[in-house]
Amino acid sequence: MKSVTKHYRIMAALIVFAAGALGQGEADISLTTAEFQGRVNTYMEKRAAIKAGLPSLSESATPEEINRHKTSLLEAIQKDRVNAEEGDILTPAAVNAIRHIILKEYQEDELTELRKTIFEAENSKVPAKVNTVYPPSEERLEMPPRLLEVLPKLPDELRYRFVGDALLIVDKENELILDLARKVLP
Repeated sequence: MKSVTKHYRIMAALIVFAAGALGQGEADISLTTAEFQGRVNTYMEKRAAIKAGLPSLSESATPEEINRHKTSLLEAIQKDRVNAEEGDILTPAAVNAIRHIILKEYQEDELTELRKTIFEAENSKVPAKVNTVYPPSEERLEMPPRLLEVLPKLPDELRYRFVGDALLIVDKENELILDLARKVLP
């Protein structure tokens, strides 16, 4: 009887430990998400400063002037981010947190369907490389609304986008790939 009681105590201790570890995991995800948001905000602040340094457009700007302005903004951001690398925004910890969020939200059959949708997109020619432009001729796979609801929120100027197994963060205005992480889907 003492042996059984001892095993129950050990099991209870393990359950308490595991529950604490799970709680800690959630705390780690919150901290990682906050760090991710900070990195996104840093980009947005730099972007705003760069945009503020460009000549402003008049209310009666022509399409050509608007395109020149967009191109100037793109070139200035690319120049500012010349040393940008994979993982600058989507750190390994952020990618792990995103994987955890996806696993928590999607059941295995739903994950299979999500993978199928992503891999059926006709965007295989997109160069998944930081600080390059997402080609205008390639398909833009929109993120499923349910996935957008659970992923860390991005400012309106930025978008998540999948290309094969890579999750990209793209500047909506100029289609610049800011960062990417490979094999995000669990």
